[in-house]
Amino acid sequence: MNTSTYSIGELAQRSGVSIETIRFYEKRGLIRAPSRTAGGHRVYNDRDVDRMRAVRRCRALDFGLDDIQQFLKMLDADAYTCEEMKSLGLRQLKALDERLEELQNHRQALRQIIRRCDGGQSQSCVLVERIFRDRA
Repeated sequence: MNTSTYSIGELAQRSGVSIETIRFYEKRGLIRAPSRTAGGHRVYNDRDVDRMRAVRRCRALDFGLDDIQQFLKMLDADAYTCEEMKSLGLRQLKALDERLEELQNHRQALRQIIRRCDGGQSQSCVLVERIFRDRA
């Protein structure tokens, strides 16, 4: 099997994450420590690209790093059932629902503050008082 190799920049480009994020994920153990060239440059392969893409998709679904790490450990060990994975997914869905409710509450609160603001030219502003000075 002919496996392609990539620099960290190429991995970033192919996976859609930044170089800094790749280094961070390496430190967190989400991706393996790469092999290095004689000059010390990191060398990645197609498996690393796939893994980084999967981590990016998990982050897009707002999974926390600990949950992603749990997913990956189960996958790496080939020790999971669909039921276990579904359970992780359902837990995340519940967290997203709770976050969405919280965001809707924040949205409503901000809407009310903005309604109280006259938008005039003075420095007397309900928005500033409520958010930055915790008054109102």
